[in-house]
Amino acid sequence: MARYLVQRLNWQGRGTCVEFHPLNQSQVGRPLQRDVSFRTLNVRHWDRMVEAWAAGDGRAMDRVWFDDITADLGSYEYVMNIGFAA
Repeated sequence: MARYLVQRLNWQGRGTCVEFHPLNQSQVGRPLQRDVSFRTLNVRHWDRMVEAWAAGDGRAMDRVWFDDITADLGSYEYVMNIGFAA
């Protein structure tokens, strides 16, 4: 399954678009709320992430997420979960 998933997510070098939605800030005090808009990112290389996922290695998934995938996204790197839909 993991090999098929990597093939689908990498999509012959085109990658897969990931959507980033800001967290609900309704519980944050008014002066601390930020206007964070929706963003997308095209991820071309999913091999390491899927390998870590298949191994059930959450720490490796964190490393790949922070070091490879979201390195240039700033506050968008903090997410509650990652969903694969391929």
